[in-house]
Amino acid sequence: MIHDFNHIEEGSLFHTDICIIGAGALGISIALEFANTDVRVLLLESGGLKSENDTQGLYDSEIVGVSHNGTHSGRTRIFGGTTTLWGGQALRLAPIDFMTRPWVEHSGWDISFAEIEPYYLRAEAILNLDVLSYELAPWQVFGLTPPAYDRSIFLPYFSKWSPKPNFALAYGDTIRRSSNITTLLHANVVQIVSDKDESTVEYVEIKSLTGKSTRVHAKHYIVCAGGIETARLMLASNHINPKGIGNQYDLVGRFFQDHVSVQCGEILPNKRADFQNIYDQFYINRVKYFYKITASETFQTQKEILNIAAHVYFEFPQDYGIVVAKKMFRDIKNRTIDPLWYKEIGYVLKDSDDVIRAFQRYFWAKRSFSPKRGAVKLEAHVEQAPNWHSRIHLSQKVDALGMPKAQIDWRISEQTRKTVTVFAQALAKEFSRLELGHLQLTPFLQADAPSEVIESWETKCSDLNHHMGTTRISYSPKYGVVDLQCKVHNINNLYIAGSSVFPTSGYSNPTLTALALGLRL
Repeated sequence: MIHDFNHIEEGSLFHTDICIIGAGALGISIALEFANTDVRVLLLESGGLKSENDTQGLYDSEIVGVSHNGTHSGRTRIFGGTTTLWGGQALRLAPIDFMTRPWVEHSGWDISFAEIEPYYLRAEAILNLDVLSYELAPWQVFGLTPPAYDRSIFLPYFSKWSPKPNFALAYGDTIRRSSNITTLLHANVVQIVSDKDESTVEYVEIKSLTGKSTRVHAKHYIVCAGGIETARLMLASNHINPKGIGNQYDLVGRFFQDHVSVQCGEILPNKRADFQNIYDQFYINRVKYFYKITASETFQTQKEILNIAAHVYFEFPQDYGIVVAKKMFRDIKNRTIDPLWYKEIGYVLKDSDDVIRAFQRYFWAKRSFSPKRGAVKLEAHVEQAPNWHSRIHLSQKVDALGMPKAQIDWRISEQTRKTVTVFAQALAKEFSRLELGHLQLTPFLQADAPSEVIESWETKCSDLNHHMGTTRISYSPKYGVVDLQCKVHNINNLYIAGSSVFPTSGYSNPTLTALALGLRL
């Protein structure tokens, strides 16, 4: 069932077995674990079924550290959450990501890869992914020979892309038909209220932008609000502890992490067609496979670097026939025909052979198509080392509901620059050794880069909308916010699901691991 809080009778109170805060990937997945049982589940969602500017405005935050675009562009308050934005890319964390690494301060999970691995399989099923290998499946299925990278340095790895990434579309009807799962739209949780000992949550307070407010009472509460918003809600729930609920040791909001994206340079392939056949994407049973080059565990240990992966992408010139054809198709669909079409049709005709080949390559060869001209770029996604000072604070300003806004102090370290520099320089040598082509590195990554170029490296980085680390897992409340089952330490009925519980992040997109942890919870 799906209801709108704005249409509920004034003064109504809600009583349920499990209250889940946030109807994104985690909230929906955990709710569905209880479908068709006698367990009553109430799923609280800030937004509606469509995007709304006033609701989205509740995410407005202050940025006081390194520029962090994902604070505003990478989150959305809507049924389905950020799954309505993402492409569906899924990767597992690597075993090394769970280990304590002496060269990475605050590293190490108190649960192992082996403990999570069975839940990866269940999470992959939710994303409608296959069970084929992340390492070799496309090469084997397509009968290709992978590049002979030095495997003591580089390992090939594929991410998988869900064919049904939008959870609102994939699971919305199941939620609607459920007799024991109720979703309440436009229900913004503004306070988690505990007893005087802060050992049990008694209720959560919800408000709508129309002025309605009430309480939800439950036996168990699960916060699935994302890495920024979860910390903000806990810090703002300070009626007992001025520092916020579950924040005895001032850890809520600290260790804020995101993956760091770095443009490493341009590749000049020796044989462009052969190069494209290696790095174009694969499709197997509607699942897209995206090729990545990763740093081996041996290389990370020897060089004392963070985890990192790189991928190749092909830029399409704006006058390329396929680009223009796509634009013309969108114009026809939207009934906004450009009077200068006669010029654009010329580009389509000029590249008509590639337009045809793109359809053939996708529908018959099950490969993506990359252009025969245009730049070939290398992009790296780098793990961020956990940093005590990288954190979410509460602002002095409040939002339309009277709740303190989030203040984002994102900090990335010199270790990130070292990692991408060491990795990119080694990969440039490997491309040359394998005669794949020449990698012209970005200036700050070059061996002879002047100090003033290196000093500006942070301006060349961007975040990836992966908000992690702010309520980390630990066996002890002195070192983390939640215990090994993702229950908030010393509170017997409050849990957190999502990437905010990650102690470290690897280079992998976090959704698959977050889902695995949520199912385990």
